[in-house]
Amino acid sequence: MTDYSELAAFVALAETKSFSGAARKLKCQKSTISRKILNLEERLGTSLVLRTTRKVKLNRAGEQLFNEIQPSFAHIDRATQEVFGASHEIQGSIRLTAPSILGLVLLPEALATFSQKFPRVTVDILLDDRVLDFVSDRIDIAIRTGPLENSNLKSRKLGDTEFSLFVSPNFSNFSNFQNLKEDLHSSSHSVRLQDLNQLPGIVYTPDGEAMPWTLVNHKGNKLKLNPVQCLRASTLQMAKELAKAGAGVALLPEFICQDELIAGELVQIFSEWKAEKSVYSIVYPDKKKTSLAVTELVKHLIPYVENSVQTKVRPQR
Repeated sequence: MTDYSELAAFVALAETKSFSGAARKLKCQKSTISRKILNLEERLGTSLVLRTTRKVKLNRAGEQLFNEIQPSFAHIDRATQEVFGASHEIQGSIRLTAPSILGLVLLPEALATFSQKFPRVTVDILLDDRVLDFVSDRIDIAIRTGPLENSNLKSRKLGDTEFSLFVSPNFSNFSNFQNLKEDLHSSSHSVRLQDLNQLPGIVYTPDGEAMPWTLVNHKGNKLKLNPVQCLRASTLQMAKELAKAGAGVALLPEFICQDELIAGELVQIFSEWKAEKSVYSIVYPDKKKTSLAVTELVKHLIPYVENSVQTKVRPQR
């Protein structure tokens, strides 16, 4: 016969990654959690967790069991909160991830107002240019850039922005950019677009792989550049700072360079050539498979982020 308290202890342990965290979540003794996990493992005839002195990690059998039962527990939690929502505050914890520069621009105001509205909800904010996994990284909501993988998750497009080429006036070769020639076949001694292949480039590498420089002009012509990768940055913020310091040419989102353009710290070059627009989306589970707190944060974020995309991220003309 299934002991649901053992399964609840297991889900809490998987989500908090510690016996003490699971005990706090279920408001019981740590020894109670340990006993229930041992009983569950004995009943199933297999170990479920790898125990260390600092934290707990699920093994393959544990991951399989968690993936199967967690949506049901989330559904029960949501149903309970909806029934008693009129007299009980929404509470819980949420893990939200976003690319670093996008999170800094889009999220602070939205999260501040959400926290005021739901003070008993804890939001862990993970700003990371890598794509974190919903299952292994315990993500509840994600802001993603670029094309999305097919999955059972829901998504909504929030907006887009363009990447352009930028360089600092302090760059050693900057004088060669004074009379730029955008005609690829020009015989002028000024820098031509394809000459960037021989110049130092600051390359964005969020997952360890270089983001390609495939540029398109207003005529639909495409050109792929492979600059000398003198510096590789895992965040766009670092790539921008390196460009400002004169380290080389960088391909950056236009919206993060507006202040530097006004201050004369960066100059946009070959303005007719841009990378294809990068789409920003919010990704989240179906509301039937998650908690009411997650559903409320998604509902709260969408209008705030859409407005910020319109006012802060869309290219300024």
